[in-house]
Amino acid sequence: MRNIKLFTVIGGIIVALVAVGLAFVVGEKSELYLSGKVTVDPSLLDKAKNISTVYIILRDAESKIPMPYGAYRDRVDFNHSDSYRFVITKEKLQLMQQQAPVPRVFNLKVRLDNDGYGGVDQLGDLVGNQSDVAFGTTTVELMVDREITQR
Repeated sequence: MRNIKLFTVIGGIIVALVAVGLAFVVGEKSELYLSGKVTVDPSLLDKAKNISTVYIILRDAESKIPMPYGAYRDRVDFNHSDSYRFVITKEKLQLMQQQAPVPRVFNLKVRLDNDGYGGVDQLGDLVGNQSDVAFGTTTVELMVDREITQR
């Protein structure tokens, strides 16, 4: 009787471990849009230390539509580093064009946003751009290289 209980407990543990393992293997995986690093030009680093919000705006490089495909938002802290690493997946991306197919190539804009709210660039925001970045690129290097000084 004791052996049967022990066998039942061990069997239950094995079944649970197999179920968890299978969930990781066959579960839905989010496609990686882009990943990489945002670096701040040394001449702007003191200004970046006062900003805690980063936006990365993705535009379809092959489209003539001016509206962004999507935007990624996160908190940043440049008080202890001159760079920030990011990973953009579908779950982390606010899509602006819900029905549009995923672009093959993006034009990117990074913005360190003073007020933390989306929308157009504001005075004091720090920005940078990179063109023609292929979907799935894992080595994106975005440089924040200028300050918005007029609208």
